[in-house]
Amino acid sequence: MIEWFAFREPLPKANEVEAGRMQDLFLSLINTQPESVPIMIENPLDMKRKTHVFERGNRLTLGEEVQPTVPAVLNDFPENEPKNRLGFAKWIASKENPLTARTLVNRVWAQLFGRGLVEPLGDMGTQSNPPIHGALLDYLALDVMYEKNWSMKSLIKEIVMSSTYKQSSDLNTDDTKKDPDNHYLARGSRFRLTAEQIRDQTLSVAGLLSTKMYGPSVMPYQPDGVWMTVYSGESWNKSQGEDQYRRGVYTFLKRTSPYPSFISFDASSRELCLVDRIRTNTPLQALTTLNDPVYLEAAKHLSEFMEKESKGDLQKALAMGYRRVMLRSPIKEKLNALEKLYGSAKLDFSKKPKDAERFLGVQSGKLTNEQVISQAAYMVVANALLNLDEFLTKS
Repeated sequence: MIEWFAFREPLPKANEVEAGRMQDLFLSLINTQPESVPIMIENPLDMKRKTHVFERGNRLTLGEEVQPTVPAVLNDFPENEPKNRLGFAKWIASKENPLTARTLVNRVWAQLFGRGLVEPLGDMGTQSNPPIHGALLDYLALDVMYEKNWSMKSLIKEIVMSSTYKQSSDLNTDDTKKDPDNHYLARGSRFRLTAEQIRDQTLSVAGLLSTKMYGPSVMPYQPDGVWMTVYSGESWNKSQGEDQYRRGVYTFLKRTSPYPSFISFDASSRELCLVDRIRTNTPLQALTTLNDPVYLEAAKHLSEFMEKESKGDLQKALAMGYRRVMLRSPIKEKLNALEKLYGSAKLDFSKKPKDAERFLGVQSGKLTNEQVISQAAYMVVANALLNLDEFLTKS
């Protein structure tokens, strides 16, 4: 390498002003180590392993040689496809195998409506419950295969633009009596959002959510000592900057010690593959959204937005905060309730200004006493907005 650089021809324009910069750029490109991504590949045909039946389960006693294929009870394997992973994938997605499309549609439907057209989601066999709307399931399955070419975006768009999806979830007495579980979709579905969705939308309305994509997992705030119970020499190094506000899908997960706020809202611990999550309703969930530093920081940023944009107008600040969270203007009764909460919080903090400082996480002297009390009261209102059932529930 040294000899090559010593005897190579000089760069063009070597005598001009930019010669030094061009030289540095050239050398940096030559010495750059390209980032490699390991991928799995199949062995060539002459290196493929021969597979035998183990006589009486003994791996040392080889029986008849067998070839890769699918169970004979299922659809035939395509004759013109190789019997490897690619051929297996094509067999699964074959138009002769509608079960794949039906299962896919059923799971997408469950994500949007809270329950599938066939339940349970993990059993679409001959002995499972019959579909509630069989014709609808058939239509969507055929449509996603033949018309939409397996496009998830097109499938979701068709469902969410339907009049069925757009229905209100308000209860009607007659409909409730006839169909209490809403199997026939006479009203809109209503169910709590997932753990990741709750955290992401909280950060989003507060203006904190990072939409940065790709890269390694991140470590947002979690209580100290959580990993000590399963200590393995590793530590939770809290991410800095925008990384601590990235979407929940990028949060580092440890099976022996899952992310606490996710587990509170029934996220999977990753010990088992789950087709569907069982939704629970526990006091720990309310304690999480009321006291977890992630949610308190979001409430603080939302309160700063309310106070800054309203320019001292209390009614305007409360209305703007509600509109930012709920995407609609508040009715008079709700606005009055928020105003009452603000007044009560401000009165309490005026009696205990040190509590207001601790709540905001500010040091004495950075803000006037009146500013601290006012902003802390706004933060209480913002925290209440982020804990409303209609914010945490899809309806």
